[in-house]
Amino acid sequence: MKLVTVSDLMSRKLITVNPEDKVIDIIDLFEKHKVHHLPVKDKKSKEIIGMVSDKDVASFLNILKLISTKNYSLKVEDIMTTPIFAYYDDVGIDQAAKAMLDNKIHAILVVSKETEEYIGIITSTDLLKYLSENKQYKGFDA
Repeated sequence: MKLVTVSDLMSRKLITVNPEDKVIDIIDLFEKHKVHHLPVKDKKSKEIIGMVSDKDVASFLNILKLISTKNYSLKVEDIMTTPIFAYYDDVGIDQAAKAMLDNKIHAILVVSKETEEYIGIITSTDLLKYLSENKQYKGFDA
C-alpha cells in the first residue's frame, strides 16, 4: 500500500496574513476563501511566525464585545498561535494526525523538501475527509 503523504491531501494555496493586521480586517478572509486557518507571515523576514484560526478570532471577538463595543484595534499577532507546526511534503498522514492529536492543533503547514518553502497546509478536516472517502478505511464488519 502506498504511503499517503501530507502533500497528497494538503491545500496548495496559502492565504496568509500579517501579524500587524487588525483582526477585524481579516474576518472576511475565512469566508471568502472557505478556510479555517491562516498562516501569519512576517512582512520583513517573509517567515511564517504563527497561525490564526477562525475559532481564535471568534473567541476574542466575543470577549471584546463583553469589554467594549468599539475596540477594533486588536491585531493578528495578539491572538495567533505560536509556535507553528510544519512538516515536509513527504511525511505520512499518520504522523500528521498524531501531531495534531498530541498537540491539540488542527492545521500543519507543509514545506517542500526541495525548496524549503511553504507550499501548502493540511488540516484535520482534510484528514477526516480522506478517511471518510477512502475505501480501505471504511467500516468494519460486525
